[in-house]
Amino acid sequence: FTHTCAFRDLHGDEKTKKVIREMTQRIGYEIGKRLAKENSDLKNNVESVGRLVRAMENALGQRDNFVVVSENQVENEITDCSHSIHQNIMCDVQYESLFKAMVSAINPDFEFTYERMIPKGDKTCHWTLKRKAGSKQGDDSLKVLKMRFAKGEISKDEYLEMKNLLEE
Repeated sequence: FTHTCAFRDLHGDEKTKKVIREMTQRIGYEIGKRLAKENSDLKNNVESVGRLVRAMENALGQRDNFVVVSENQVENEITDCSHSIHQNIMCDVQYESLFKAMVSAINPDFEFTYERMIPKGDKTCHWTLKRKAGSKQGDDSLKVLKMRFAKGEISKDEYLEMKNLLEE
């Protein structure tokens, strides 16, 4: 936290957010890629991926209410967080970027979104992990990946890395 604040003091909010977002996306993608490779059953299980994100948050000192909505959706509301007193860019850039990239690397058919965040003025943080609309287990992941690239949701490098992972 101290390093983030010092960097922000030197370079301003926007540059700090950009640098942190790029770094955490890269780290999240690498974590997700490694986890998917080591746990092939993880790729199509929304609940398992959600519990993985939850375990990482709990390790960071967060307490929560995790709910399995269906086999295609889980939700988590963070009710107590050691970072909430700071209300800084740590959560809304670092965690969000990390988890979105990690989930995307595990399965591009999954979507991770924060609906509420304490740093943005909400009383709690709340995220949802779900299978994207129109995608089903067994759908052609390469087709979905191509579509995400065509829509500009992912960069060329991300597309090529994910494509290589899916083709392994």
